[in-house]
Amino acid sequence: MITEPTYITQKQLGRKIQHAFAQSTEIAISDNNICVMPSGAMETTAKAIFFLPDGSEIVYMEKYNEIWHYPINGDPVWYVVHRPYAPGDTL
Repeated sequence: MITEPTYITQKQLGRKIQHAFAQSTEIAISDNNICVMPSGAMETTAKAIFFLPDGSEIVYMEKYNEIWHYPINGDPVWYVVHRPYAPGDTL
């Protein structure tokens, strides 16, 4: 059971996404997650699911800047960037 996230840098998150992309056998991308903000503005967020050869899945949630790894056996692993993305960040 997950109680605490593993905090990583934006660069590490980018590398995890690149690695999942390279290893995946299938990718599902959803950009129709629409949120209505308190101001009334609508915000669209993306979610990508990477299906890996071993049957596990990696899910990237753009809105929260986080990744979940769902292995076949064992508990999921939750990775969160410890600070928001800054324009000067590079992968």
